[in-house]
Amino acid sequence: ILAKVWTRRRSRRCLGIAVQDTAFFFLTGHGVDGAMSARILEVSRQFFALSDRDKELCSVNEYHRGYTRFGEERLDPGNQVCGDTKEGFYCGSEPSDEDRGSFRLLGPNNWPDEHLVPDFRRIFEEYQEVMCDLGRKVNKYLAIALNQEEDCFDQAVEKPMGYVRLLRYSGQKSQPERGIFAAGAHSDYGHITYLLTDGEPGLQVFVDNEWKDVDAPPGVFICNIGDMLERWSNGCFRSTLHRVTIYDIL
Repeated sequence: ILAKVWTRRRSRRCLGIAVQDTAFFFLTGHGVDGAMSARILEVSRQFFALSDRDKELCSVNEYHRGYTRFGEERLDPGNQVCGDTKEGFYCGSEPSDEDRGSFRLLGPNNWPDEHLVPDFRRIFEEYQEVMCDLGRKVNKYLAIALNQEEDCFDQAVEKPMGYVRLLRYSGQKSQPERGIFAAGAHSDYGHITYLLTDGEPGLQVFVDNEWKDVDAPPGVFICNIGDMLERWSNGCFRSTLHRVTIYDIL
């Protein structure tokens, strides 16, 4: 819970316990307007409702930004017989002319035609800006949980490569015993993930040598620590395996 005033002691205790236990936690009181969350979910539905031809016009580019088809990604190739039964759209912060191309993934986004999904880019960029602001706020609590100064991560995220990813699952039933998953087991490679869902189940976390379902209350973000933050924290925070399995047709 992001309160207006948290003591350092409470921050360390509450957030520290959460991320050291499972690396996943629910974030409430985050200040992200519910109407904004509804807008990003709606333009997501509109985009994925387009024809395959229209979606593939903005297929993922060399900077890993754009549309990915069903089965294009296989997150756990050692245990999957086919690609993930999901499609996605990936977008990062638009780089300045000065920064463009200075890093491997720092390049232009591949937006869909504005006539196909009106206001798609505007809503996307507004949401991205709000989420980056939220990330900076949470970083302060993470730093305190590590018994560091609040600005510990500021320099590292001065120019964040924050990604927003839209994902839609096909509804095909997962068969773990046969290696068929909506999203194969993986850990996230970045700093921290803020997951907004439409309430459908499917996310599972690997804890205590078993897969456990994650059922989030409405209006919260499901957050999980990524590989980069595990490394930055010297292993104090763990990046945990998770996957998506679909057992009922959506």
